[in-house]
Amino acid sequence: MKKRSMMKMFVGASAVAAVAVTGCASNGGSEYSYNVNPEAVTAEDVTYDAIRADLTPELVDLDDRYEDIQGRVARVWDTNLRIFWEDWGRALMLDRPSRLTPKPVP
Repeated sequence: MKKRSMMKMFVGASAVAAVAVTGCASNGGSEYSYNVNPEAVTAEDVTYDAIRADLTPELVDLDDRYEDIQGRVARVWDTNLRIFWEDWGRALMLDRPSRLTPKPVP
């Protein structure tokens, strides 16, 4: 009896998994299609589907344009390189003069 119930559970789970994986192929005859291909939309296309496919075409993430991201990346690279050279000078002890000199150091 135990083998039979395990077989029923396996068949049932397989059927649920198959339905979940395949999904629904049609949009139910509705005129509104939510499967819009963003690559098929051109810049001159002002149809409802084109606008709905990309509501904010100028934004790359939630609140930044491509130019904003480029500027942020440039600032981060510049800051990181300046910090790297500062750390390198500190590691080589080139960041301050020696205290062993008998002459006054400005």
